[in-house]
Amino acid sequence: MRVTYIFALAAVAAIGGCSSSAGGDDNANSTGCTITLTGASTGSPACTPIGTFWTSDDNMTAFGFVPDLSDPGALVTISFTGQPSTKTYRETDPGTVAAISISSGASQWAMQTASDGTPASGGFTLTITSANTITSAADARTYQLHGTLTATLPAVAGTAATGTVTLKATF
Repeated sequence: MRVTYIFALAAVAAIGGCSSSAGGDDNANSTGCTITLTGASTGSPACTPIGTFWTSDDNMTAFGFVPDLSDPGALVTISFTGQPSTKTYRETDPGTVAAISISSGASQWAMQTASDGTPASGGFTLTITSANTITSAADARTYQLHGTLTATLPAVAGTAATGTVTLKATF
């Protein structure tokens, strides 16, 4: 299931359905986005949400940030049940699938929900303060979201990472 949402996010980005982007381009759907890292790794990686996509096939919403290849780099993918609304989502919500990671050199910190025998690690709180429909069809919609994301990312075993990183994003 997780792969489906990553592909859906990539498809939204490819067709220009971004929910927001860093900087002021011609995209009428643009808004500012920032990420701040504290703890074992610090910095402000680029923040470009790929878009938010809901489909009626499985009644799931996919949300994420474009992978940032800078150092440190950030990747965020979260999917949850239902259409997005102004509320708070957490990794413990039924049906939620998430993977959030920070990479810096040979170090990596990550949170993920449990799936296919992989245990959960870390956690997140996604608070949506507004969800505006950009495109709508009978079986799918894209949204522009505004809100905040806070995630706790423990060090990934087998990497040079130690400690925990806190990611805070505003979009």
